[in-house]
Amino acid sequence: MNMSLIAMWIVIPIVLGVRRLPYAVRGTFASLQIVHKSFEEAAESVGAKKVTTFKDVTLPLIWKGVLVGALYLLFLPSKRHPPRCFSSFLDMK
Repeated sequence: MNMSLIAMWIVIPIVLGVRRLPYAVRGTFASLQIVHKSFEEAAESVGAKKVTTFKDVTLPLIWKGVLVGALYLLFLPSKRHPPRCFSSFLDMK
């Protein structure tokens, strides 16, 4: 495979996604801070494991923040860089 890394079309969406990743993590972290610790403690006091507590208590409370972070990660780079930028790399050999 003698193709340079920049000539591979898949690299561009990945780089743009990684570039916006801190913003998505920040949005998720902000929604996670809103969840009060007593909800998790109440679930654990009745015998729920950590994974079950996260899945059944925390995730339903933070899903909107996770969704906004994911949408920001996916759609903002495509807004700033139109598809013609991506298609020009498909012809490179």
